[in-house]
Amino acid sequence: MTDQTYYTVLTLGSGLYLMLCAIAGGYVSTEKNRSLGEGMLFGLLFGPLGVVAAACMPDRAEAPAAASQPGGLTEAQRKYLGHADATPERARAKGVAKT
Repeated sequence: MTDQTYYTVLTLGSGLYLMLCAIAGGYVSTEKNRSLGEGMLFGLLFGPLGVVAAACMPDRAEAPAAASQPGGLTEAQRKYLGHADATPERARAKGVAKT
């Protein structure tokens, strides 16, 4: 096998491998209700480690959405403050919520 053939096969093989990692990262990411592009980017840039990184990301449904909660506090912050009608001002005073 000549050097040119060797480098051609190596380049095409590496490209195919990274494309498969990108597809796998995108699949894992969509299964976790995250962006397809995010998972594909991780897989393409980091190979199998990117697929693992996409798999380790939290599900989008599990991520706390403080902005959608009344008063801008998560349920865990309300529980810590001691009652359901806790305000962001009280949370900031205790150091629970950021300003």
